Amino acid sequence: MTDKQIVAQCIKGDRKAQKELYDRYSRQMYSICLRYCSEKALAADAMQNGFIRVFKYMDKFKETGDLGAWIRRIIINACLDELNKRGKNLTVELQDANTRILKVEMTPVEDNFNMNRIMALLKKLPIGYRTIFSMSVFDEMNHKEIAAALKISESTSRSQFMRARKMLQEQIKGDNYLSSQYLKKNKVYTA
Repeated sequence: MTDKQIVAQCIKGDRKAQKELYDRYSRQMYSICLRYCSEKALAADAMQNGFIRVFKYMDKFKETGDLGAWIRRIIINACLDELNKRGKNLTVELQDANTRILKVEMTPVEDNFNMNRIMALLKKLPIGYRTIFSMSVFDEMNHKEIAAALKISESTSRSQFMRARKMLQEQIKGDNYLSSQYLKKNKVYTA
């Protein structure tokens, strides 16, 4: 079945089509949930609530858009809602704004071993940093969109992103394997 056919059948309440849609997108969406909600139970709740919304609002999907992107946006919002419900603070206090920022131009990670190591480091970031970094880098949202979704200012989004990036870079520098794989092979400089 094509996405268009699945959408039409889901709108009619067809359980087989709903299962096919879930099977087609659930793995990708669960990885997004884990990125935002590092606890598996929280990620599972966000995933379930997200797909409930997907099926509830399927008639709002515009067929000119990408179904996967539409579902991803709903899942991200479900993750943010779960974090807010659980009282997870999505912003981190701003620290010294005059710190020097290490900039690293890295080539994309091509193997799963390195990507898993980087994702493990990402999970160590404070939740606010991790959320904004994920929204910007993985979900390709701009700071205006992030600010609207999190109900923060654009400048807070930008500063949180910069601090997340710096913290992640420091963690990569501290990981002997990753630093030997990337930092020595790529351009590293300070600002």
